[in-house]
Formats: sequence, structure tokens, C-alpha cells
Amino acid sequence: MNLYKTILTAALMFGITVAIAKPFNPKGGGEFNVESEKLSYSIYAVVNTTKVRIAYEKQDTEPIAIEIYNDSGKLLYAEKLKNASSMKKSYDLEDSGAGNYKVKITTGAYTASHYIELGAREQEEFVAKVSPVLEKKLRVAYEFARGPVLIVVEDEDSKSVFRELINARNYTTLYNINKLEKGNYTVRLSCGDQLKEHAFKL
Repeated sequence: MNLYKTILTAALMFGITVAIAKPFNPKGGGEFNVESEKLSYSIYAVVNTTKVRIAYEKQDTEPIAIEIYNDSGKLLYAEKLKNASSMKKSYDLEDSGAGNYKVKITTGAYTASHYIELGAREQEEFVAKVSPVLEKKLRVAYEFARGPVLIVVEDEDSKSVFRELINARNYTTLYNINKLEKGNYTVRLSCGDQLKEHAFKL
């Protein structure tokens, strides 16, 4: 299973609104990116490990609770963050081993559960992730590049508005896109004959 192919974006209650991108398998999802006006977070499995990476940014003062359960519903980890407006952290579930886990996010009246598979072995093929975050920023990351990676952002008329060549096997960065006009855009990451495309809207 390719852990980077499944992306969940759902229409959520309590005023948090996002759009559906792809369906997901509730017993072994791969990556989840959720964005709203007040909360943006991502959950994904670190390839070839039993680690889950969780990152969030939020603009309100509500505490955020993170809980991780195993496939049998047993609570393995719980943390409540009261004063952190942002966080990036990897949780290593090596003691529990490979398998399916549930990650539960709670803040104020909002709660959501995401299922993710950890420990799946994959070939080191070129993978890329693109996700908008708060304050008009765009997170771009890739792994296992076997040569230079060209990152291009195009508008809905296929006009290039940004271009950068990266010489790194693994890479992650945060682009400021506040100068872009409203509309539909496509991010293209090419490495040799491999091409990854991700669309986003401002």
C-alpha cells in the first residue's frame, strides 16, 4: 500500500469546512490533511517505520488533545496541549509494532478520528506531498528523489508563477503564497521521468 496516495479531506461540523479529495479506507489510511479558517493539521505515516507524524497550526486559544489508539481500541498515547498555537511531532509506536491505528484530534467542539497504517514496507520510490496551511502558505515536501527535482506552480491558464530546482534527495519547505491572486493552481514536481501533480485553490 502506498501510504501517500490516500488523502482525507472531509466536510466537518461546527463551522470547520474542508473539501473531499479522495475516499479513504477506514482500516489503513495513509495521509490526512485538514484545513479550515481556525485549524490546519496533517497526519501521516513515516515510510518504513512505526512512526506517525502530526503537525498543526491554529488561531484560537482552545486546547488541542491528541489521542492514539491501537486496532483493538486501546488507548496508547494521550496528550493535551494548552498553549501551543503550532506543533510538529513524531510519535513512535515501535513497542506496539506495525498495524492499524486511530488518531483522534479534539479541540473545542470539534473532534475527528483518522485511521492510519504504520510499519508497511515500501520501495523507495519518489513521493511528494503538497498541503496548504494557514496564512496563505503552501507546504511542499518530497522523498527518495534520484536526481534534481523541479518544482513548478502554474495558474489555471497553465502560466508558470513559480519555478525552483532542488538538488536534494529529501526536501521540505514552506512557501509564502500571499501574493498570488485568487484562483486554481497546480503544483508539479518532476524528477527524471516521474511527475507528481497537486491542485489547490486560493
